[in-house]
Amino acid sequence: EEKGKLDYYIQELKEQNGLMQANEEVQKSILLTNRSSHLETLKNLQELKQVEKELGTIIGKIKKESAMPALRSGLVLMKGKIPYPVQGTVLSGFGRSYNSKTNLFTFQKGLTIRSNKDAEVRAVFEGKIAYSGPLKNYGYIVIVEHTGQYYTLYGQLGKISVSEGESIKQGDIVGLAS
Repeated sequence: EEKGKLDYYIQELKEQNGLMQANEEVQKSILLTNRSSHLETLKNLQELKQVEKELGTIIGKIKKESAMPALRSGLVLMKGKIPYPVQGTVLSGFGRSYNSKTNLFTFQKGLTIRSNKDAEVRAVFEGKIAYSGPLKNYGYIVIVEHTGQYYTLYGQLGKISVSEGESIKQGDIVGLAS
């Protein structure tokens, strides 16, 4: 009878040991996944910083070539009254925001708006098309220069409807959402 109890306990210990090993493997897998996800997020942040530098270079070039004076423009006077460029849901607003995926605070330099595919994206104010073309992580973009060396950027476009150098009015279509 004692041998039967010992065999039972030995079998019970083997099963518990097997469960512990399986649990340990699951935990290792979760840690590796979290680490991989974290590394991917860091890589994405580095890419975004690089794109931000490229964007700064583009805008710096535009400023050098600009014939528009640096004045307080109508765009600045419209602060708080500027229409959205596209109908949709605002996913992130301008300013400091918390990213729950990365546990980091970031500063949003614009709005992110979710819209329907092929929705018309319109200029929020009159200006001149300073740049139109692709930019990594932004898809196709359009940069509009406004009086006073102020700029608006329209990203994630599936189609561009304007050309560099073209003058536009508020409400003109600059492209279609992707």
